[in-house]
Amino acid sequence: MSLGEYGGCHAVAAGGTHAPPPLEPVAGKPEAENGVLFALREEALVLKSLGLSKPLIARMAARAATRGTTIEQELLASGHVDEEAYYGALARLAGLPFIEAIPDGSLADTIGLDSQLVRPCSIRLHGQARPPITVIAPEARRIDHLLSSLRRHPSLRQSLGIASASSIRRAAWRAGAERRVKATVAGLFEERPDFSARTVLTGRQGFWAGAATSGAIALLATAPAIAAAFLHLTLSLLYLAALGLRVAALVHGRRSVKLPSAPPALQPDEALPVYTVMVALHREAEVVAQLITSLERLDWPRARLDIKLVCEADDTDTLLAIRALKPSRHFEIVEVPPMAPRTKPKALSYALPGVRGDYVAIFDAEDRPHPRQLQEAYQTFRAAPEDIACLQAPLVIANLGQSWTSALFALEYAALFRRMLPVLARHRMPLPLGGTSNHFRGLM
Repeated sequence: MSLGEYGGCHAVAAGGTHAPPPLEPVAGKPEAENGVLFALREEALVLKSLGLSKPLIARMAARAATRGTTIEQELLASGHVDEEAYYGALARLAGLPFIEAIPDGSLADTIGLDSQLVRPCSIRLHGQARPPITVIAPEARRIDHLLSSLRRHPSLRQSLGIASASSIRRAAWRAGAERRVKATVAGLFEERPDFSARTVLTGRQGFWAGAATSGAIALLATAPAIAAAFLHLTLSLLYLAALGLRVAALVHGRRSVKLPSAPPALQPDEALPVYTVMVALHREAEVVAQLITSLERLDWPRARLDIKLVCEADDTDTLLAIRALKPSRHFEIVEVPPMAPRTKPKALSYALPGVRGDYVAIFDAEDRPHPRQLQEAYQTFRAAPEDIACLQAPLVIANLGQSWTSALFALEYAALFRRMLPVLARHRMPLPLGGTSNHFRGLM
């Protein structure tokens, strides 16, 4: 018997464009749309049997119908119901044990376990003192299949348990931590060494670099005046080339580059994809509160938002600061096992297997993104050619009036993001990313 028969993984139904109440099929509506409303009605009946109020269910059903989600997803994302209490109620409805915490060491690490990071629905626990047990996180709209399977096969009760989706996800992260961090650090070098920065210089590059260095030293020792003139000329030409590129960008930008206007707001009944936001933090306890406040202001449906705060597992101060704020359910703390190098790319690469979104944004801990940045990036992607895989949002320095240094820094950023990068992008030239406020699509 497959797990799908008793409440395992199933795809979320596509969203309609009309919201209940009433959650009844309507004559003249497309069959698929009426099917969505019927599914929502069945799900609403299950949630009502758990003791949830009709007005709350109706509000969540209206959101689900327009956003392409389920009532359960909207309910848990809204914060009106505690996740552990909700799955505990489902366990009582099914007559199965509820597992509050999945013990370490009871879960075998396999490659297939990574799927539970994206869509946690079932894991297999092993113990020395008891037979194996399958722990599931059932969906309300599929609970009837679970109850039907239990009635037909009462022996299943001995090998089934229920846990929250977050508990299953946390257990999957812990069980595969060592394997994932080793793959993150060494995987690229082992599979594609030519793409890895671990090899600083190839043999040929080392030979020519050594020859050039030896020649420069010999020239400096035998003819210092000529060497000084040559060095001065080379550095001047490099500086002149960089300055010329900036002047050309300034002149060209005034003539032909127009700053994009703000895109129109998304329609209230528009079904949106899942958007993942990733933030790598290391010794950032002082800015955690500001970061979470800024991310909470992002204008995107909470049931479609997947925010991952990626921290080193031994960065106790930052982890305690995050947990003290008790962030909402769409925030997830990903603990990276301590292993060199302790870099932002390594931390983000480690968290990548858990990405749920069709679109991914990367921010820094001190960033304060505009609330509509995700909307603008999403609409820009939809209007852009298919070969556009990454967008760079402009960065603005907030403390330009603090000192001369910050003012010059702000001026440099304004020139780079408002003039230089648009010109480079228009002519499809290589352009440097800022390392933050980058948006990607097509990672799944």
